[in-house]
Amino acid sequence: MVSVTESVNRMKLNTGIKTRIALVFLFQGVLISLAAVGSLVAASYVIEKVLVEEALALEAEYFIDNIQHDPQYPLPLTKNLTGYRASAGNVPPELTGLEPGFYRSIEIHSINSNRPVYVSRFDDDTLYLLYGEQSIDALVYYFGLLPLASVLVVLYLMAGLGYIFARRAVSPVVALARQVKSLTPGEARPLKLPQSNDEVGTLAAALEQYAQRVTDTLERERQFTSDVSHELRTPLTVLNGAVQVLLGTPELTEFQRDKLQMMQRSIRDMNELIPVLLLIAREHDPTSARSETCNLADVVAQEIENHRSLLAEKPVEVRFLRHADRELNTVPQALAIVIGNLIRNAFLYTEAGEVVVTLQSNRLLVEDTGTGIHKADLPHLFKRHIRGRGQSQPGQGIGLALVKQLCDRFGWRITVQNSASGGVIASLTF
Repeated sequence: MVSVTESVNRMKLNTGIKTRIALVFLFQGVLISLAAVGSLVAASYVIEKVLVEEALALEAEYFIDNIQHDPQYPLPLTKNLTGYRASAGNVPPELTGLEPGFYRSIEIHSINSNRPVYVSRFDDDTLYLLYGEQSIDALVYYFGLLPLASVLVVLYLMAGLGYIFARRAVSPVVALARQVKSLTPGEARPLKLPQSNDEVGTLAAALEQYAQRVTDTLERERQFTSDVSHELRTPLTVLNGAVQVLLGTPELTEFQRDKLQMMQRSIRDMNELIPVLLLIAREHDPTSARSETCNLADVVAQEIENHRSLLAEKPVEVRFLRHADRELNTVPQALAIVIGNLIRNAFLYTEAGEVVVTLQSNRLLVEDTGTGIHKADLPHLFKRHIRGRGQSQPGQGIGLALVKQLCDRFGWRITVQNSASGGVIASLTF
């Protein structure tokens, strides 16, 4: 079973909603940046490969068409375009030997620059066209980088505004969660949030109503447990008084006196049990109850004597092995209930053999040779109304559930398992 502390620790490890929103927008920004880089590379490729190649091909076709009609037609010589003919003999050596087609970048040593080159053959001649490098850079800037940068600025501005609005939208939820977290058990103060008709306002109103219902329920339970405590103590006081009167009768036999003394111990135990049950039902912090220094060996010995009558006419040997002298600062009634329940179960379900109670420095072991626990019931042993050792003895299966609840309250650890001899070993660690 997961404890409340473990659940709180897991909640602390979870990422807050504001952080998750920031991560979402950061992830979007990364995706936008990657898309922008990809778009820039694609735009550069389209401009340099497709547009420039297409422009040079059209220029070559236009020149060849004119040169065939006018052999004296001049070669292209502009700011962005330079032409060479193989028959003219002025072709840069880096271009000679190139096959027809488009070349993205050829280093020309005479002008100390890399240029796109287009080679085309016509008749018995070859045409070489060099495109201006600065023109390509300008095309990439005006048709690729500048529009893309503008789009990026707009996208980042929109993402930033979206993040700001998203934080503002979840801020009331975060504030509401902090207020609810600060509430103490049973407290139902109004939640301080701006009045609104949106989902946050509806949630805040629902939480206030729920907190008020819980507070009302707790108050009714406190009142009920207080009334029950009073109603139980009254008949117990009457019974205790009657038993004391009977014990003062000189005509009592030894058997009758033993039974009356047993009744008196049971009444005393019941009087001590009531405040412990109220502690479980009402106290949020068990340490707020009245604690005393208890000698574990004395408590164990007393509980063995209190339940020894369960072994009447049974061939069962009880051994108390005291290996340590340990004192514990705790609520004595709670400690007696836990230890007494373990000893009572061992005595109740052992028909023959022995019960060994071993006190160590930080642990109490109760081992018996009675009937074991069904394997299917072991994982559910500390649940209410689970009787792991069968129906042969009276009871409602609440004892171990109460023991587990007390152990959880006081920070003790209890385990119950079958022993190799066929009985049961109960371990209580302090």
